Amino acid sequence: MTRPASSTRFSHLISSILSNPENYSGQPVEIIGYYRGWDLLKEVQGTPPVTRSDWVIADTSGAIYVTGIVPEKLDPSSQQDTKTIIRLVATVESNQNGVYLKAQSVEVISTD
Repeated sequence: MTRPASSTRFSHLISSILSNPENYSGQPVEIIGYYRGWDLLKEVQGTPPVTRSDWVIADTSGAIYVTGIVPEKLDPSSQQDTKTIIRLVATVESNQNGVYLKAQSVEVISTD
């Protein structure tokens, strides 16, 4: 069951994670935002930090790469799927390629 986008409260956390990654390193976070597949809207700087299969989530404050679990039934190459709202529980990680989220769970909240 999905709920309407109008009743969804988007997170406002990604910009803070990107600005102060040391405050979040290794910490679990919950992000509610749009699934952006393989950075189809070009919202993230740089290349995927871990694998070519890394995908992007965007909340009201920014966008960040995610590695690990890929949302079921969403196509990372589909522009249509970039309108899908998801809830991501992840750990904040970083490597030489930048800061990213390591997915622990992903849930589809709403589709358009």
